[in-house]
Amino acid sequence: MMKKTLVIVVHPHLENGSVISKAWCDALEKCENVTLHKICQVYPDGKIDVEKEQALVEAHERVIFQFPLWWYGGPAMMKTWLDVVLTEGWAFGPGGDKMERIEIGAAVSCGGSEKDFFEGGPQRHTLAHYLDVFDGIAGFTRAKYIGFHAVYDTYNPETVANLDKNIKSYIEFLEK
Repeated sequence: MMKKTLVIVVHPHLENGSVISKAWCDALEKCENVTLHKICQVYPDGKIDVEKEQALVEAHERVIFQFPLWWYGGPAMMKTWLDVVLTEGWAFGPGGDKMERIEIGAAVSCGGSEKDFFEGGPQRHTLAHYLDVFDGIAGFTRAKYIGFHAVYDTYNPETVANLDKNIKSYIEFLEK
């Protein structure tokens, strides 16, 4: 049985510009124990309700950040969320123990081909290298990093045509 999972979807153009994240969301809406939280749509003005967000995290066992890889990181709203929600006294520091039982991971869509993500290659590093920030966040907040799920080469029509296989793999990632 899948752990109670909060998927924080960070895509400013989810409904009218996303193929991958939208398809992932459509599939995850059918999954038991998954809460989809589309923060760019919930907070179009960028003003995050910190208490609401912290309560959402506390109500789940696992948090997955789902986003397109933009300039080797996530959209700006993800950084804003991390900055304002993972506060001292809540997520770290004295009394900051709320993340200790939480597992965190990522689900990322990449325009580049998987074969281009290697040390010294066209993308300069592996995708794992770029996503190491989540391992660091987990360590700092005493959470557990569980890795990531990815789809590569998203501008390739063949990738989109075969997205069902990737969706199945994403759900398996969430179930493990």
